[in-house]
Amino acid sequence: IRAACGRPGDMLLLDATSSEGQSIGGSRVVTREEQSREDDPQYVKRSEPVRMLTLEQIRQQLGWPRIDVLKLDCEGSEFAILEDADLSKLGTIFAESHGAERWRALLASRFAGWHKGHISQNGEFGNWHLVNPDPAVELPARPFDLDAAYPGHWTEGMSTDRRHAYLLFEWLRLIKSPCHVLEVGCGSGTSTAAFLEASKAAGRDYFTHHCDPSPAEPAESMVR
Repeated sequence: IRAACGRPGDMLLLDATSSEGQSIGGSRVVTREEQSREDDPQYVKRSEPVRMLTLEQIRQQLGWPRIDVLKLDCEGSEFAILEDADLSKLGTIFAESHGAERWRALLASRFAGWHKGHISQNGEFGNWHLVNPDPAVELPARPFDLDAAYPGHWTEGMSTDRRHAYLLFEWLRLIKSPCHVLEVGCGSGTSTAAFLEASKAAGRDYFTHHCDPSPAEPAESMVR
């Protein structure tokens, strides 16, 4: 889906996928005011308004009854997505967070009672998996213990992408088929590739879709 996920509004892209920029990181969806203030040379300022879709609009467009696994690697847009999301339609969320204090406030206000697993944290940035406790979601009762599952593979040097991939692999083995997996990202790359690699390795009846506003083409086999 060539769009950004978040609240409807007049939003623009700070593009980090262009050869004109100086970044290997992700693009950002921002307001016009935020874009005008941005002076970081890693971004190319795109003037075309970004098509915005809410998470619920994406779910309905795909015809999915729910989103079993939602992966968010969207450079700050996770707040606009999760603050308004219908949590009853979500199973497990893998999220990269930007802004520690705001993220803690979001967890307290919207995810009280959800099972929370912490993958990594580096200053203002963190990586989490959140599990819906609603029994109707039919998911495992608690966050998966990655250390116990992969004692021979776990090292301090394991990348966040690989940690996400291992977690997804085990999650897809535990939840019921069919499984609906959605990744919301800003710029395709190793994170997406590792995520989809785990989906395929699990050998489940799954449906994967990617939502990304960047003009760059998504990774091969992004949509199945």
